[in-house]
Amino acid sequence: DGTRIVSGGRDGTVRLWTRDGAAVGEPLRGHESPVWSVGFSPDGTRIVSGGEDGTVRLWTPDGAALGEPLRGHEGTVWSVGFSPDGTRIVSGGDDGTVRL
Repeated sequence: DGTRIVSGGRDGTVRLWTRDGAAVGEPLRGHESPVWSVGFSPDGTRIVSGGEDGTVRLWTPDGAALGEPLRGHEGTVWSVGFSPDGTRIVSGGDDGTVRL
């Protein structure tokens, strides 16, 4: 809805912010190493994150993990995103693959 920002950090957390830079809630914890890419679903109800630990993770904006981490890349996940309709996730990794 344009009122929140999501970021990933070297500390392995995912954080939510207001547009004014105020933290929203507690950091989302689950990655074991830096988080390099994050994004909101088109409807704003889910967050995807990808990290150096080779996983892709799904979250609710209030911090709940959605299912188990998605694994498949060999090495860092550099980029993640949702399809325009929000039904699929794409990730790109250090292993030279793109996964849906």
